[in-house]
Amino acid sequence: MQIIDQPFTSEGKSPAQAAEGCLLAHACGNALGNGYESWPRERLPRIDGLDMPERFLPTGYWTDDTGLLLCLADSLVAQGFDPRDQMQRYLAYRDQGEGWPDAGLPPPLGNTMNQALDAFKRTDEVFAGSTSALASGNGALMRMPALALWSLSQPSSDLLETWIVDATRTTHASPLCLEASRLLVFLLLHLFQAAPDDSSLAEQLTSQADEIWAEEAIADLAEGLYLEKPRDLVPSGGFVAHTLEAALWSLANSPDLKTALLKAVNLGGDCDTVAAITGALGGAFYGVEALPREWRDQLLQAERLRTTARQLLAGNSLT
Repeated sequence: MQIIDQPFTSEGKSPAQAAEGCLLAHACGNALGNGYESWPRERLPRIDGLDMPERFLPTGYWTDDTGLLLCLADSLVAQGFDPRDQMQRYLAYRDQGEGWPDAGLPPPLGNTMNQALDAFKRTDEVFAGSTSALASGNGALMRMPALALWSLSQPSSDLLETWIVDATRTTHASPLCLEASRLLVFLLLHLFQAAPDDSSLAEQLTSQADEIWAEEAIADLAEGLYLEKPRDLVPSGGFVAHTLEAALWSLANSPDLKTALLKAVNLGGDCDTVAAITGALGGAFYGVEALPREWRDQLLQAERLRTTARQLLAGNSLT
């Protein structure tokens, strides 16, 4: 995968619009699922906006998906690629609420993430993620859009795969998690540079089919075997391959970013993470202007997200 070494242009979006779209739509997807994660699909009320009943946080609030993405983003902007700093920021977010916009601690993290952070706290081992296939959750996948954006500013792609692996295995080290992160980053880099009016989004989403994938589930996603699946057969749980499949399916089967986000969040299951990943992919492809203005206006810390997107694209703090 080639990291671009000059500003790209494509009809309908600029690099800044693609970057802002990626982060803001990620946060919107997370906020759309706030309060509805883990609901069975058959019991889920129709989610059609950020202002819905049953939410455990106010309208427009994102949770750990975007919170941890911002931890990684802040680390990359301030320190470059430093896995120890990344883990320290995740720990500070969880235990001191650093980076969480309200007083007190943020909503709880997932089990695999907590186990890795506890191990880091106890042993000082940076790469604390479990290698077990049973620990193949989506807690690292949700952070990868920050790494993809930051990598665009780097002068060489030689270390890209090392960055992906190391940014993942700090907390999630199963082979499936590592390959899922790799596929997501590769797709994001491709979609950043694709024209949003390309005739076939499906062709864009299968651009990585010729890469070598050791994990069959990831090879199937790269090839696009999900494209013709009916909704009832699309899984949407916290298993990393299921989360990525649901996000790709939602984007591929929607005519625009808003539809993709609503399609994703209404799958139920781990719907806030599914919609966040859908948003990151769709926002990178369509650009920030494709995100409904009402949602942008309601979104928690939208300006912080815009600034962070621009900082990642520049590779520094812009100060």
